[in-house]
Amino acid sequence: MADSDDELTLPTDTLSHLATFLAEKEEREREFERLKQQAQAEHDQRITMEVFEEDWQHSQFWYNDDTALTLGSELIKGVAEQEGDVYVAIVAAPSAFVKLMEDRSALPSNLKLFLFEFDRRFDVFGEQFVFYDFKEPFNLPIHLKGKFDRILMDPPFLSEDCQTKVALTARWLSKPVADPKDIKMALSTGERMGELILQKLYRNAGIKFTNFEIVHSRQLNNEFHLYANWETDSWKYIEKH
Repeated sequence: MADSDDELTLPTDTLSHLATFLAEKEEREREFERLKQQAQAEHDQRITMEVFEEDWQHSQFWYNDDTALTLGSELIKGVAEQEGDVYVAIVAAPSAFVKLMEDRSALPSNLKLFLFEFDRRFDVFGEQFVFYDFKEPFNLPIHLKGKFDRILMDPPFLSEDCQTKVALTARWLSKPVADPKDIKMALSTGERMGELILQKLYRNAGIKFTNFEIVHSRQLNNEFHLYANWETDSWKYIEKH
């Protein structure tokens, strides 16, 4: 048997960093629970992405503030001028949804905004949260089928299977229209998925490659861009080489 002096031990500074990390994680979890309870009691409680820690095992990578704000604001631009309710779906892009929800009072009264997301922590947003697992693209509340006028998607994995199933969900959610291009669609994903998106999954929807680069709060090795079927002041179509 080895002597106790030979047992594996961590350097003091490593133990200190680990203790600090665990303490901060525990504090974030306590803050999240406090906000969740308060939000349930007060409908207008402000919640930000700071209380939601990324889980890389679930391929969670939050947008930085500028990207989240741009995507969210462009997605709902002009809603207030439209007649009747406008249904907007944000699929697997919670940081864009939360950025919009930071100032609920500024949202148009005719906006019906929903987040479709796997992470149940976001059920703090009540009926606006819809549990979504891309592996079951149609396992969604039936009353939401064919309701949506605008859809923003961020498939969690850079695989053909995931991208295809998210595209099936988008079609299921889309309002029936004579021309698929009448449904505004935007897709945030890795540039290497471009051929699949442009030539197969969204060709009929008119989605094209844009010059808007997606920036995450933690820098990723893969380049992410926005694909969309409409242009704005924030993005324009460009040729993908």
